[in-house]
Amino acid sequence: MGKRIIAVFLILIVTLSCTNSEKKSKPDVNRSSEIKINNESKQKLKSLNCSNGYTIRYTHMDMDSLYIEVTKDNLTEKHSMRCALSGSGAKYQTADGRFVFWSYHGDFTYYKDDAKICSYVAPVKISSTSSGSLYTVTSKSGKILKVEVNNSESASINKVDIISKYFKEDISIKMETDPITDVFLTDLDKNGYEELYLITTSAGSGSYGKIYAFISVMDIRIIQRSIPEISEDETKKGAQFEGYMGHDTFYVKDSLIVREFPLYKEKDSNVNPTGKIKRIFYTLEDNKFKILRKNNFSTKEQQCI
Repeated sequence: MGKRIIAVFLILIVTLSCTNSEKKSKPDVNRSSEIKINNESKQKLKSLNCSNGYTIRYTHMDMDSLYIEVTKDNLTEKHSMRCALSGSGAKYQTADGRFVFWSYHGDFTYYKDDAKICSYVAPVKISSTSSGSLYTVTSKSGKILKVEVNNSESASINKVDIISKYFKEDISIKMETDPITDVFLTDLDKNGYEELYLITTSAGSGSYGKIYAFISVMDIRIIQRSIPEISEDETKKGAQFEGYMGHDTFYVKDSLIVREFPLYKEKDSNVNPTGKIKRIFYTLEDNKFKILRKNNFSTKEQQCI
């Protein structure tokens, strides 16, 4: 009898142990779902830094929803938000309405329980004048660059005036360019002083791109530099730009300016390149652009654009 009781007792212990083990090993469905979202969104997350130490990282999951991470002092809140009605800009909020992300013309504000937690002001402000666009750019050190564009005489040629403010030596640089397609601020050479970049694209079927840099010399004054134009010899067979016929795209990646363009084969028309997409990488060294000679390009199939 005693042996039977002991046997039953041992079976009961083993059963309880297996049940507890199963509970521990059973995945947390909600947690797994959250991790899945994070992994899928990791490379798409855009990062914005607030002046009070908060960092906002977010991505659009679809047209009406937003995934957002809010970090400060190594503590991170993660939220899924849906689009909500707003008088202006884009407003997203959690299901209970406690957390709100509001963006307008590149600026954003993040609220928690109706209290403003952090806000971000875009470094490039775009407005318009009677003669054209006006870009106002503010660096981290408080220096201001204004880009006044006058295209009243011709839509294909811009008269541009770059005006610096709050530098030790404020100047104005006047120039004529193709239409401006992008303006951004970044510290490409990592010297602590940001540069202003203007991207232009020529009118017509070629869409040839150029990039102009306005470099801060230790916040004393600005100087203007450009990526060298592509010569005819550079487009010959075996040369760096063989197959180049314009249609440039410029962007920044890993402290490099990336120039991306389709490659044309001998019988291709201007509107139908059949080659791959080529990338050329530029560095900024000693206030001059240089092509990165080692691993200086990569290609991908055109349909992957």
